[in-house]
Amino acid sequence: NNFAVKFRIYENDSALVPHWHEHIEMMFLCEGECDFHVGGRSYTATPGDLMIANTTEIHSFTVKKRIRFYSLLLFPSFFDDVDYRGMRLYSTVRSDREVKECFENMYREYCEGERLSDMMLKSHAYRLVAYLGRSYAITETTPVTPDAAKLNRLSDVLEYINESYNERISTRDLAASCFLTEEHFCRFFKRAVGKTVTEYINQYRVEKAAVLLTNTDASVGRIGESVGFDDVN
Repeated sequence: NNFAVKFRIYENDSALVPHWHEHIEMMFLCEGECDFHVGGRSYTATPGDLMIANTTEIHSFTVKKRIRFYSLLLFPSFFDDVDYRGMRLYSTVRSDREVKECFENMYREYCEGERLSDMMLKSHAYRLVAYLGRSYAITETTPVTPDAAKLNRLSDVLEYINESYNERISTRDLAASCFLTEEHFCRFFKRAVGKTVTEYINQYRVEKAAVLLTNTDASVGRIGESVGFDDVN
């Protein structure tokens, strides 16, 4: 509890919905294939690739082939006594031997759970971040950190879509909930999420429909209606 580093192993065959947080998240892909969406751009990740979400970056992924990955979360207190302020890393790192070795060392400490493994885990995380900072830091002028108030409102919008995807959802109502004009909201949503509002909602509905198609005997028409599609086509 309250430890500045969290390491986990995940297997997933469904999408990760767009979200953001203050901690840095790194996902090292061991198996499978996915499209990683971050900061309004998309990257296809394959085994050996590292996906990085810097602080306050909206990110998500869609799975193309069932994935297994290591997840490393670095909370703000991790950087309290080092000079990391303002640094941003590239969103993807492709097949880097040093990165792979760091994650394999963390995985070994995580699995063995020997005495002081938390200290070793933290040391490997520092080594990884120092290497990434020297090799994969973004050197151009750092953009202004997104308005936290806007990100919070967008999080509320995404949560509303996730809970109400099977109902009629209008961009006008979503924009009003953010106190933005519909045009401004649509531009902001596309820039932050990497998809238009309609594309995001339809993708989310398709993900839900895929689960029902796999696990129930309901007809395509009934499943389409249950996830919010008006037209069986």
